[in-house]
Amino acid sequence: MDWKKSKNILIFALILTNIALFAMTGGLDKLIQRDSTQDPLLPSVIALLNGRGIGINAIIPSIPLNIRAIDLEYNEIEAAQLADKLLTGGYEEINGLFVGRDGALLVVALEREIRFELPIDQWLVSDPLEDEEAWQAGEAFLAAHGFDQADRQRWDLSVEPDHVILEWRQKYGSYFLEEAFMRIRLTGNKVVSFERRWFNEPQPQENVHKVIQPSKALFMAAEEIAATSTGPDPSVKIDSIELGYQLETGSLTSDITSGEASPYWRMRLSDGRVIFVEAVE
Repeated sequence: MDWKKSKNILIFALILTNIALFAMTGGLDKLIQRDSTQDPLLPSVIALLNGRGIGINAIIPSIPLNIRAIDLEYNEIEAAQLADKLLTGGYEEINGLFVGRDGALLVVALEREIRFELPIDQWLVSDPLEDEEAWQAGEAFLAAHGFDQADRQRWDLSVEPDHVILEWRQKYGSYFLEEAFMRIRLTGNKVVSFERRWFNEPQPQENVHKVIQPSKALFMAAEEIAATSTGPDPSVKIDSIELGYQLETGSLTSDITSGEASPYWRMRLSDGRVIFVEAVE
């Protein structure tokens, strides 16, 4: 066998070896995944948004574009048991409204939404806490009353002259669950109001939804984002874009408490607005 033929055989063998190693180390899977998550229209859509004064601070998700169907059910609350915890000085029930002896009020709407508030004369006159101190005070209240679920995430903190409002949202793995929240108002380090609506553990289903590309969701949201930008500087930034679920209840007063959730893209803007785009065509 001459040297030229031997060299060709050796090169071919090395190529086969490299291909085998590439596949064994997961390189082939990564290549397939990269191709499956590639969004070729994204640069063009970003350029279009920039041209309309819409910037993007968010990391654009790069994920397999499908999402498993889930069923959601609101967590039902036993109002009398909750009244025993929150209205420790005693209370009177009047047509579903629990009135504490100190004037505090508690109602559980539709067995799923908690609304609790102390009378104004019990609010502390104090400067608002620093952000992290406020979060810690709010989370201590949640823990004390059994509401410190691991599936919560800090969502928003707003400061008023005499109080701070904290809000948590529910998540399911990396996905958001819309229409589920906990909200606390603090004066100083004292909780003066509390609201909560939360889901039980989501129940995954066998069917899978195919999700539209992030570029298409951004394009579909562009008109709404640009049309309502106001102020001396009409530019706005998209601070986050994420995929998740929303239970279609029709309204906040609907008596629908469970069902299959619909996938949505959610975009949070720098001016405080939140935009939703249906994620399934």
